[in-house]
Amino acid sequence: MNIKIRHLFVALLVAVVTGGLVAASAVRSASAPKPISLKTVSLDVLEAHGTSLTEPENPSASVSSSASRESAEAAARGAFGPTAVVRESRFAHCVYGPVNQDCWVISLDSSVVPYLGPELKRPADFNPTFFVVYVDPVTNKVLGGEAG
Repeated sequence: MNIKIRHLFVALLVAVVTGGLVAASAVRSASAPKPISLKTVSLDVLEAHGTSLTEPENPSASVSSSASRESAEAAARGAFGPTAVVRESRFAHCVYGPVNQDCWVISLDSSVVPYLGPELKRPADFNPTFFVVYVDPVTNKVLGGEAG
C-alpha cells in the first residue's frame, strides 16, 4: 500500500508540474505580441533584414495621431518621389535598427528605391522586389526604410 501511495503521489506531482508548465507557456504566448504580416513582403524576408513587425503597442494611436494613414503615405511618397505607388500600409510596432516604436509601415513600389552609391544612381543589377518605409505616427516624419 505504501508503494501505491508513493506512485500516486509522484503521478500527481508530475501532473501538477506539467500542468503548471503548460499554463505558463500559454500565458507567455498569450502575452507575446502577434506578428503583423504584409501582403507585399513576407515576414521571413523582413526578419532576414533585421526587421520585426508586431501588433501596435498602442493601437488607438493610429486613430488619434496627427499622422493618419493618408498623411503617412503622403510623407513616404514625398520622401521617395511623389509618383511612388503605395502598395500597402499598416500600423504596427516596428523594430528596425534604432527604431523601436509604433509606426506606419508603408510599402512602396520598389521601382522608386533610391541608391546612394558612388555614382548616385541605381546599378543595373540592383532590382529590389520590395521597399518598405517607416513613418512616425506623431511627427509624420520618415524614420527609415529598407529594400531588397
